[in-house]
Amino acid sequence: MGADWLNEVHAAHSRGALDGLTAGELADSLGLSGNQGKIAKALIIGGPSTEATAVKNIHRDRWGRLCSAIGPDDDTTPAPTVSEPEEPRSAAEILADRTRLQERDHRRLATLYTRTVEMPDARPFGVLIFGDPHLDDDGTDIQLVQRHVGLVRATPGLYAACVGDVLNNWPHGGKLAKKWKDQRTTESEALTLADWFVSELAGRWVAFVGGNHDAWNGGSAASVLAQHGVPFALDELRARLVIPGCDPFIIHARHSFRGKSMYSRTHGGGRAALMDAPGADLYTAGHYHEAGIRQELTKDGIPYTVAQVGSYKRYDEYARRIGFKDGSVGGEAIMVIVHPERPRGTFGRTMVTADIEGGCKYLRAL
Repeated sequence: MGADWLNEVHAAHSRGALDGLTAGELADSLGLSGNQGKIAKALIIGGPSTEATAVKNIHRDRWGRLCSAIGPDDDTTPAPTVSEPEEPRSAAEILADRTRLQERDHRRLATLYTRTVEMPDARPFGVLIFGDPHLDDDGTDIQLVQRHVGLVRATPGLYAACVGDVLNNWPHGGKLAKKWKDQRTTESEALTLADWFVSELAGRWVAFVGGNHDAWNGGSAASVLAQHGVPFALDELRARLVIPGCDPFIIHARHSFRGKSMYSRTHGGGRAALMDAPGADLYTAGHYHEAGIRQELTKDGIPYTVAQVGSYKRYDEYARRIGFKDGSVGGEAIMVIVHPERPRGTFGRTMVTADIEGGCKYLRAL
């Protein structure tokens, strides 16, 4: 989530330009969404209404977190204000200015969805990829989430990745707003669970993308993920794992890849791999609450692995209503084991399994 709007609100408030404005007037004056206006009103002005108080209770500790939510590689420079100069500029001046700004934009975009992760040594390592956790949903197998978190913490050489939708994070407006009353976990408690999930594996995250649920409500869930300094981006991230003395291992993570097929749950990731070659070693995504594993070679003989991860959300009333099955046991997480000493392009450098406990035993033996 970009935090520019919060910086703009903060600057305007410091000038006294927001005194006495309602949340709606504040949103209109700064071009914010209605929900952003409510958050800003509650954080800065602290109005007495029940709605503002509720929002303030949720967000009172998160101003700094939201303002730093863009991540370490993003450009936080405010966008330039376009206004007519006192003296008309020549075409050469306009072109030079446009070139400078475009070069800045290109530098920002080149790093916006990429991260470099330094691995400590060249020993075999594993990455446990968490499927959509939905930690605040009543149908989520929260005990399994805790067990998998504990396995990552207890297994030497095991790291973590997540493909998004950490929370339900139902939007405050629209048809889905009523879903809050259908779950036992409050919004404030949900954000606490997201904070626990990320911080519990501090130092182990190698890739983390946000999902569509995490982006709702002004990105309140995404801000919790980003403020921990994990390799994070909304929607898509390419993480380059740099291994001493070995070829890198590249993970292309998305909440979902384009393209679906009734014949293959890994179609989207496989399609991305074939179009991206010789891009990443691992393509992983979630979103559909369906699991699948695919290891193949491109037509040029370049190996790739696709890990389509399921969800910890085991029971889903909405899915059942529209004809989908409840989440099946297995595939909530997928584990990838990497033999970094083998050259990149070796079919067998990467092993993949949905047997998490078995994978941990194998990794310990390595």
